[in-house]
Amino acid sequence: MNEIEHRGFVCPRCSIPMADGWEVLAEGEVHHITCQFCRTKFEALLVECNACGSDEFVSSLTDIDQESVVCSKCGHHNHRGEVDDGEDSGI
Repeated sequence: MNEIEHRGFVCPRCSIPMADGWEVLAEGEVHHITCQFCRTKFEALLVECNACGSDEFVSSLTDIDQESVVCSKCGHHNHRGEVDDGEDSGI
């Protein structure tokens, strides 16, 4: 998976940076995108880290597993948009 900061992402095939300048991509939702340069179809996901608040775009030629996304800044696994009520499921 490829990641880039500042409201943008890279095509996982040609590595050309693209931007979501109008911020129209919804956070926590996988989007199907076609690269404007090489015309490759791929998936993109915007996530916000629960721990540090960092925004990241993740792009991949294969299906994105939202639960496997790890923050590149702090290494935290849980991202906003996922269910996290803060309670223990304890047994």
